[in-house]
Amino acid sequence: TTCDKCLCVSEGSGASTCNVESAQAVVFTGSGSECALQTVSYAKCPEVDNVGWTLATGVVDNCNDACATVGGTCNPDPIIALNDLGKVDVTAFASVFSDLGLDCRSFRDADDDGVPYLYNSRCFYSYSQTPTCEANGVPESNVRICCCGADEDCPVPTPTPTPTLTPTPTATPTPTPTIVPTPGWTLATGFIDDCNDACATVGSTCNIDRIIALNDLGGINNTALGAKFSELGVECRSFQDAIDSGVPYYYGTFCTYTTSRTPTCEANGNPNSNLRLCCCGADEDCPI
Repeated sequence: TTCDKCLCVSEGSGASTCNVESAQAVVFTGSGSECALQTVSYAKCPEVDNVGWTLATGVVDNCNDACATVGGTCNPDPIIALNDLGKVDVTAFASVFSDLGLDCRSFRDADDDGVPYLYNSRCFYSYSQTPTCEANGVPESNVRICCCGADEDCPVPTPTPTPTLTPTPTATPTPTPTIVPTPGWTLATGFIDDCNDACATVGSTCNIDRIIALNDLGGINNTALGAKFSELGVECRSFQDAIDSGVPYYYGTFCTYTTSRTPTCEANGNPNSNLRLCCCGADEDCPI
């Protein structure tokens, strides 16, 4: 608790347990209603010198408890802002964990008001719940991030702006060239193409085994899935588990995989403005 002065406890020898200072104060003398100016002793409470982002461990501490141990007070506003950041920019979200010595290997949406937290190398935020200071972490072995102090003590990174796409000028029609096979990872656009169509345009055929392997990798390592999209010029800001066999695909700012369906070459992307990742060619043409 922050204060200006507090009583000092004396031990049996009369020695004080904290640094005592003296000052003149008006004191009731006990004679009638008379008071007198006397020298009194007091101890200053310790300065709050450890405020900002702080870690709380599972059900052992909630953020109120964690902040009390460092002489601070839980501030839910930056915690809520950090949770919201996780929904749109996991790279910036992970930087706060990194500053506290934690490494986010992948990211998940949790139905839990004890977010943001790290568990088994996964960092969690929540679309459905609003973080609170009182919530205990679930599961109990997680590490929760708490803000102990004012807003300025707990800076929240600014999301990376979504780049504005420059319209492609209309090209002068040219004769249709002979297709030269260019196997490898290829992007298919929404309902316009499935992976069979996309691979046909590059003179190759769809390899569903590599698509399934990349989808399964995305379920355990978002960073590796994001790297494959990045090679084709697409930046994943966050990741979602989709109920869709037209994965992996990019839509808006997030990239998807599925743990409930099996990808197929024939599936069209959903929604129709997405970019689906297809393997066209042999296994060696589509490294993972």
